Amino acid sequence: MKTVTLDWKGGKELSIIQGQCGDLEAKELMLLALARCSALTALAMFDKMRVNVTGFTTEISGRLTEPAEMAYSRFEEFTSHFSVTCPDPSHVQGVVRALSLTHDKYCGVGQMMRMIGPVLLKIEVNRFRIM
Repeated sequence: MKTVTLDWKGGKELSIIQGQCGDLEAKELMLLALARCSALTALAMFDKMRVNVTGFTTEISGRLTEPAEMAYSRFEEFTSHFSVTCPDPSHVQGVVRALSLTHDKYCGVGQMMRMIGPVLLKIEVNRFRIM
């Protein structure tokens, strides 16, 4: 299992939680592309829908066909896990809608990853698992 986690710093600024971009292996860079696309798309959706969030983390995991990183191993499944802090309870439904639209429709990298394998969605708002 490979995982890349991004933390939102405000505006369009995202930081990789573990390591630096230059430290990531090639397959992890694929996950980073999905994480950035998903995060930036979701942030744009939050803004457009006027959903107030104060914290946002995107974790993308990919399960490989082989337990160890080998040249012939490939991803067979992905999981997009979004963790959001939303101070206004009336905005929680908007958070879920924005993330669902991001996952299902608007993130182009996610659409490409679906050609490799299924992309599962997990949503956590204020530490409560929604999906």
